[in-house]
Amino acid sequence: MTQPRVKLPDGRELSALRFAIPSGISAQLLYTARRWGLKAGFSVLDQGIVSGANFILNVLLARWLSPAEYGAFAVAFSIFLFLSGFHNALILEPSAVLGPAHNVNHFAEYFGNLVWIHAGLTLVLSILVTIGGLIVEDNSLKDALLTLALAMPLILLFWLFRRAFYVRTRPESATMVSIVYAAALLAGILGLWQYGRLSSVTAFAAMGIASVMACAAGWNRLGAQKRNAPANSDSLGVASVVAEHWQYGKWVAAATVLTLGASQIQTFLVAWFLGLEAAGILRAMQTFMLPVAQAITAIAILALPVLSHEFRRGNIRAFRQKGLFITLGITSMAAAYELALVVFTGPVERILYGAKFADSAWLIPILGLVPVFTALATGYSLMLRAAQKPKHYVISGAVTAAVGTVTAVPIIWIWGVGGAAMSTALTCAGTALATYCLCRAWVFSGSARSQD
Repeated sequence: MTQPRVKLPDGRELSALRFAIPSGISAQLLYTARRWGLKAGFSVLDQGIVSGANFILNVLLARWLSPAEYGAFAVAFSIFLFLSGFHNALILEPSAVLGPAHNVNHFAEYFGNLVWIHAGLTLVLSILVTIGGLIVEDNSLKDALLTLALAMPLILLFWLFRRAFYVRTRPESATMVSIVYAAALLAGILGLWQYGRLSSVTAFAAMGIASVMACAAGWNRLGAQKRNAPANSDSLGVASVVAEHWQYGKWVAAATVLTLGASQIQTFLVAWFLGLEAAGILRAMQTFMLPVAQAITAIAILALPVLSHEFRRGNIRAFRQKGLFITLGITSMAAAYELALVVFTGPVERILYGAKFADSAWLIPILGLVPVFTALATGYSLMLRAAQKPKHYVISGAVTAAVGTVTAVPIIWIWGVGGAAMSTALTCAGTALATYCLCRAWVFSGSARSQD
C-alpha cells in the first residue's frame, strides 16, 4: 500500500509517517490528542448548555414576572447559590480529585456513598431553608423558600451526576444529561407561562423536575447501579469517604462561608433595605454578566491542567509565562465585553427585557466591571491552584468578604441599587487585588516549588 508523502520546501518528499514521528508513535499521539480534544470540547459544551439554560431562565423570569415576584426568586436563588457552596466544597470538588482513585474497581460503591452523603447534607440544608421560609414575613419569598427547600436536593443531585461523569472522564455523557435538563427546564417554563402558572414557586419546581429527568436519563449511562465488585478492604465506607472529603474540602468550605460577604450580601441587603422589587432589578442587571463569566469558567477548566503540568515538570518559567498569558487573554476578553456593554447598553436591555428595565439600564456597565476583575482574579488563582496553594482561597476570601461587608451597607444606604452595583464591583476588585498579591508572593517570589 502506498504511504502518503509530504513535500518539503526544498523539493524533497518524505513518508508522512516518518515525517511526523518515527517508531509508530505518531498514530498513538494523534489518537490521544483527538480523544482528549473531543473530551475538552464536550466539557465546554456541557458547561455552556447548563449555564445557557439558566441564563435563558433568568431572562424569561425577569421579563415575564413582576419585579417583586422576580425579586423573591432572586433572593431565594442567592440563598441556594450560597448553600450549594458547601455541597460543592464537601462533595463535588473532593470527588474530582479523590474520585478517580475509586474509578476502576469500586466506582459503584464510591458513588453510592456520595449519594448517601448528598442526602444527609442536603437534608440539613433544606431544613435551614425551611426555617428561613417560616420566619420571613413576605408571602412570595416564603413560598419561594419553601419550594426551594424541596427542590434543592434534586437540583444538587443533578450536579452530582454531572460531576460523576467527569470523574469517569466521560464529559460526552454529562453533555447528554445536560441537554435533557435544559430541554425539560425550558419546556416547563414555557408551558407554565403559556398557561399563566409561572411564578418563583413554579420556577423552582421546574428546576427540580428537570433535574430528576436528567438524573433518570443519566442513570444507565453512569453505570452506578452495577455492583459487580464486592466490597473489601480497598473499598471505603460512608464514614471513611466523609473523612477523606473533609480533609480535602475544609479549605473550600471555609472560603464558602466568606463568599456570603463577598458576593451575596448585596442582594440580601437590597431586599432588606429597598424591597424585593429592587432585588429583582439588581438580579436582572446582573444577568448580563453571565455569558462572559461562563466563558471565563470554561477557559479556566481547560487551562488548569496545562498549568499544573508545567508546574509538576518543574518548568517554572513556562508555568509563569503561560499563567500570565492566560490572565491577559481572559481579562482582555472581559474588557472587550465590558466595552460592548458600555456602547450598546440600551439595545441589549431592549433585546432581553423589552425596555422593562430601561430606567435601570445604566447599572449594566457598572456590573460589567465585575467580569473584568473576576478574569484577573481567575488568572492569578489558576496559577496559585496549579502551584498547590489552596490556602489562597481562605486568605483572598477573607479580604474580599471584608470589602463586601464594609462597602455594601453604607453605599447601598446612600445610592440604593446603584450602590449595590458599585459595591459588587468593588468587592470583585478586592478579590483581584488580594489574589494578585498572593500570586506575586507565592508564585513570582522564586519559591513557587514550596508546598503548603
